[in-house]
Amino acid sequence: MAYDDVYIRRLFNAESVSASGSSTCSAIDLGNYAKNGYFSLHLQVTGAGTVKAEYLLSNINDSDMFKEPSTAVDITSTFGATSGPDSDGIDLITFEPEVARWMKIKITEDGGAAAAVVTAYIAIN
Repeated sequence: MAYDDVYIRRLFNAESVSASGSSTCSAIDLGNYAKNGYFSLHLQVTGAGTVKAEYLLSNINDSDMFKEPSTAVDITSTFGATSGPDSDGIDLITFEPEVARWMKIKITEDGGAAAAVVTAYIAIN
């Protein structure tokens, strides 16, 4: 199996997500980067809130057409400042989206009581 270069893109940079609020990154053209179908999200969360990360897909780059597929599994949920392998709010999470040309990552504060601050990078190969 050949491994092309790994593409890294910052999606959120200390983005504040209000209690029960959400934030969605701009569209990522997977046609340019997803050669082998490997994905990971490097997630860092601070603040009192917890977040859910999910992917939205579309085969056309139209903001109204991005949807969470019916077969989708959340990348992570209830992830907070003490989550992750070192309990420091940082983790690298792999996920396997369905095949599509375009992707967005959506972060939702899912604790409902407090804001979270999110920094996230995606790796695509």
